[in-house]
Amino acid sequence: LDVIAKKGGATGQQYIRGLDILRHNYGVAMLALRLSSAMIQPTALFDGAALIGEYAFKGAGAIALDSKWRAFVAKFPEIKDRVGDDPAFQEATGNKKLDKLQNIGMAPLRYLDGKTAASVAAGAYMKFMDEKSLKVDFQNVNKDALQYAQMIVRRTQATSSFKDAPLIVSRGKFGERFENRSLARLLLQFQTFMLTRWSRLRHDLPAQFGRGEYKEAAGNVSFYLISIAAEIVIRNLSKQVLTSIFGGEDDDREFMDKFWMAAMQTVPFVSQAVSSAH
Repeated sequence: LDVIAKKGGATGQQYIRGLDILRHNYGVAMLALRLSSAMIQPTALFDGAALIGEYAFKGAGAIALDSKWRAFVAKFPEIKDRVGDDPAFQEATGNKKLDKLQNIGMAPLRYLDGKTAASVAAGAYMKFMDEKSLKVDFQNVNKDALQYAQMIVRRTQATSSFKDAPLIVSRGKFGERFENRSLARLLLQFQTFMLTRWSRLRHDLPAQFGRGEYKEAAGNVSFYLISIAAEIVIRNLSKQVLTSIFGGEDDDREFMDKFWMAAMQTVPFVSQAVSSAH
């Protein structure tokens, strides 16, 4: 309630203004017009499939080919207000020209992120309606199906919205006594999606086993592994394209080396330690 009432703020929360400025500028520089960052956004579809199965891909087909579905899902609050998964999306510089350049640079990533989230929302809505043997009516939204679809989006598609961000990001909460939002966001920069994925593995997977949903649990793990593999393939292809155009050194690491490194990056703070040791 405190997070919602104060839009992510908290009494006694500490900031380091200079650190926020440096982190924000670095985040924009790393994400804006970056080919690989934009191209991997659709891989989040596999994270949606971890909870709703094949319906994630049915939703992607509907969003890509059916204008009625696009218009319908665009009205969902979680989709309409979506701005991406890193806090850099929502932070303004205070300079109109720089903010405009930032928005232009982020446009490709934001567009693909929005389409991916819309696909998951559409798939989840379809799944709910099919399970209840109901017909989709684009003129009348089924409130229960909408609620379910938005829950699936929140659980599988990270956003920078304060209401969806982990407390360590929204409040900078380290344990019970220490809070510093600037430091927390610096340590966990570009980790928002990974934190969402970790939350799903940490909470949803054990719950599925506890309910005896072994098929669903296996699908959760399988799609998680597929999403990591897809990210690596896309990053390799984008790097090869850029290397062939502008030159540079090839990344000669083996696929499995990259795979396990990426898998370890899902665990909060472990990724930084592993990367440093590597």
